[in-house]
Amino acid sequence: SRARATMGNRAIKKIEKEIDECKSRKQIAELIFDAIDDDSSGEISFKEFKSQMGKGTLTDKYWKQLFDAYDSDGSGEISKEEFIKINLETAKHVSDKQYKDSALKLLVQARKVDAENKSKQ
Repeated sequence: SRARATMGNRAIKKIEKEIDECKSRKQIAELIFDAIDDDSSGEISFKEFKSQMGKGTLTDKYWKQLFDAYDSDGSGEISKEEFIKINLETAKHVSDKQYKDSALKLLVQARKVDAENKSKQ
């Protein structure tokens, strides 16, 4: 897959193991949140959200609408509770395999961005 081409197989296997060790979708959503929350502040800013999830051809307007959907209290930051709630609501109709596959892609993306950001420092 595309994710494997940009990250080593050992790193991918480590992420797959982390996902498999989770006992629930909520725990997987927490893993994703923590990966997106670059500064470990406990909240995701729009900048973090877009840099971690915003690879591709989507417009800033789209990303802002998506961010606002997660930021249900309108604070300008996404709390862990807000993220988990929306993540679980939007994924309730997908199979566990589809959910885990999606989580893997998001985690690979987030960790790749983290590595790129650290190499720039």
